[in-house]
Amino acid sequence: MARRNGAPETDEARQARYAARSAVTSAMDDLHMATRDDVLLRLAQEAVDAAIALGDAEADRESAGTQARVTHTALRLAGAARVHALR
Repeated sequence: MARRNGAPETDEARQARYAARSAVTSAMDDLHMATRDDVLLRLAQEAVDAAIALGDAEADRESAGTQARVTHTALRLAGAARVHALR
């Protein structure tokens, strides 16, 4: 939040941001090991990119937030459809 408001970033905030991005990288690695579904992998990457863009947004946070929600919803719906198709 401080970065968005032009305030200097604290060491704790930077460490938390790096930890969150590392967790996202690990989750994407796990997803690549769990599926070969190109659609899910593409949607997951789009959701990650949108979430990171939201965190980095300087000006148009509302638009970035909308994009993050849209991409996450698309990923959730596609993932659920594939899981339910296996039942």
